[in-house]
Amino acid sequence: MYDQYANRALTLATLAFAANFSVWTLYAALALPVSDQLGLNFTELGLMLAAPMLTGALVRVPAGLIADRLPPKKLFVWQMIAVLPALGILPLATEYSHYILIGLWLGIAGASFTFGIRYITDYFPRHLQGTSMGIFGVGNAGAAITLITVPFIISKLGWQWLGPVYAFGLLTIILIFSLWAPSSASNQQLSRQQSPGLSLLKTLKHIHVWRLGLYYYFVFGSFLALLLWLPHYYMKAYGLDTAEAMAFTLFFVATSSVVRALGGWFSDRYGGRTVNWSVFWVCLVCLFFLSYPPTTMTIHGINQDVQLTISINVWVFTGL
Repeated sequence: MYDQYANRALTLATLAFAANFSVWTLYAALALPVSDQLGLNFTELGLMLAAPMLTGALVRVPAGLIADRLPPKKLFVWQMIAVLPALGILPLATEYSHYILIGLWLGIAGASFTFGIRYITDYFPRHLQGTSMGIFGVGNAGAAITLITVPFIISKLGWQWLGPVYAFGLLTIILIFSLWAPSSASNQQLSRQQSPGLSLLKTLKHIHVWRLGLYYYFVFGSFLALLLWLPHYYMKAYGLDTAEAMAFTLFFVATSSVVRALGGWFSDRYGGRTVNWSVFWVCLVCLFFLSYPPTTMTIHGINQDVQLTISINVWVFTGL
């Protein structure tokens, strides 16, 4: 039920999620200098970018099961603490395998979404949960922190300081969240007599869960894919330097963060299904034009041929 602590819980949970999302997407900015340093091909680069995403996806199911039985605030804190050592040893990485293993470790930050959602839902009634979860989703802006701070840290201090600086920042968030975030009074937990395995099996029997998971697979998976690859794409397709590529990617991250809060508000007013399908159609149209390759056509006239070139410049691409 909505109470006096709800806004503080939502604000601090969103801040913590932003910090975790910044760590989770760290490789989006770090992969470029590492790729040049190690001479990675596209497959190796893709595996490196995917490492944190893989762990972040896999740990969400056990994280959800645990969050129904233990206080989500404490779980949120321990999850952030578990990420700190990976950031601390990041400067020691010298080989490709090191970055893969550290990336898998950093993926634990992806569980922050599960713990954060479970934490804030105790504070808001059903008719406000779309808006509250939408505001919490603004934590996606943590990727913007990465795109801005990583090039700055590397240029001013060197990439060896990247892990320690991020570890210090995350430790600061841990202290703030631990001290000032309220503890849920209700913490609606499932019966301890029901085993986690049985709870999971009962949940998986609902086709609605699979359908929503499929929706999430496409929209959030596509978002992460674009976020991770856009800097590299801007540099290769449009010849931008690293700073310019990061700046253009920042537009994408900023709009995705703002639209989450707006989407949550719309969902409370018009229903999640309506908003979902509207988003799908907009994405399909945009993705069609984004995927259309530069095309040159020759029209054979009576007196001369006419060359017609169709392509999307960097500004139209970024707008879409």
